[in-house]
Amino acid sequence: MKQILFLLLIVPILAWAENNVIINSQIQILEEQLARIQQETEATFQQFQMIQELRRNEIQSVDFLPSTVTSTSIPADMLQGKQVRNERIQQYTADLDQLYQYYKELVDKRKLLIEEIDLLKQSPSMLSQEAEDGTTFNREIDSY
Repeated sequence: MKQILFLLLIVPILAWAENNVIINSQIQILEEQLARIQQETEATFQQFQMIQELRRNEIQSVDFLPSTVTSTSIPADMLQGKQVRNERIQQYTADLDQLYQYYKELVDKRKLLIEEIDLLKQSPSMLSQEAEDGTTFNREIDSY
C-alpha cells in the first residue's frame, strides 16, 4: 500500500518537473527572440534618428532665392541643385515613414513575446502552487 501511495505521489511530481523543463525551454527560446527583436528595434531607431538628422540638415541647407530673382533669371544649375535637394528630402521622408512602420511592427512583436513569456512564467507557478497545496496529489489519491 505504501508503495502505491509513493508512486501516486511521485508520478505527479515527475510530470510537473517535465512540464517545468519544457516551459523553461520555451521561455528561453522566447527570451532569445525578444533579445534579437530588442536589438533590431534599437538599430532601427538609431537609423531613424540618423536619417531624420540628414533630412533636417538638408532642409536647413536649402538656398533661399531672393524675391527679386525671377524664375527666368535663375541659373539652370541652381534650379537643378534645388530639385536634387528636394528629391533627397522626399527620399529621406519616405525612408523615415518606412522605418517608422517597421519600428512599430517590431514594438508590436516585442509586446506579444513579452505577453507570451509572462503567460508561460505564470504556468509553472500555478502548477507549483497546486503541488504545495496538495490538490494534484489529492485528486490522484481520491480517484484511486
